[in-house]
Amino acid sequence: MNLTFHLLLHVIISALIAAAIYTRYRKLIPIIAGVLLGGVFVDLDHLIDYFLAFGTSFNLNYFLKGYEFLKSDKIYVLFHAWEWVALLLIISMFFKKRVVWKILIIAVALGLAGHLYIDTFTNQVRPQGYFITYRTLNRFYIRPLVTPEHWIEHQKRRK
Repeated sequence: MNLTFHLLLHVIISALIAAAIYTRYRKLIPIIAGVLLGGVFVDLDHLIDYFLAFGTSFNLNYFLKGYEFLKSDKIYVLFHAWEWVALLLIISMFFKKRVVWKILIIAVALGLAGHLYIDTFTNQVRPQGYFITYRTLNRFYIRPLVTPEHWIEHQKRRK
């Protein structure tokens, strides 16, 4: 999928989620901040994978093409995980009197849920690949995380 379209899809879904949250809480700033953080900026965790694979030298072209996965044969993306959504929603329940913090946390959780939902259907990663526990149990190796078709393509690109 085209990277620009993928990003635009994340922004659109995040905006829809923000609108839905707004109908309940009516606090625009924490809603927008949270949804953007969870729904769009969560992709910055790809930088962790990049720097683990290539060290401190940075090549934007390599980063945008996902070469870090080819080099390391692993997928970390530590914040791309359904466990964070559940944990954030649980944490939000403890912020009854601090409403702005509660809204921010809920917005991050729902933004992240939207992001993971899109990624599940647009990337060739198995749905269980978006659980950090599953990735950890598989030592982050790419093969059990991706579809067979993606694995074949990955092997071709590595050569």
